[in-house]
Amino acid sequence: MLEVTIKTSKENMDVNMIHRFLTEDSYWAKDISFELVDHSLAHSFCIGAFVTGKQIGFGRVITDYYTFGWFADFFCIT
Repeated sequence: MLEVTIKTSKENMDVNMIHRFLTEDSYWAKDISFELVDHSLAHSFCIGAFVTGKQIGFGRVITDYYTFGWFADFFCIT
């Protein structure tokens, strides 16, 4: 069984992989710019799933850290 590690914070995310998935494979963010993805991650609570150091999943929460949270851009690569 593979061990999945969960990490938080933009600094732990593979922003290039996230951008590649969003711009090429998602229906909701086709052709989104790297700059927009990078900036949106900087202002969100980021969560990533990793197997042997490689990021295989991602999601972010847009939140005020008090009463509101919106789940966005969740995906897993198989």
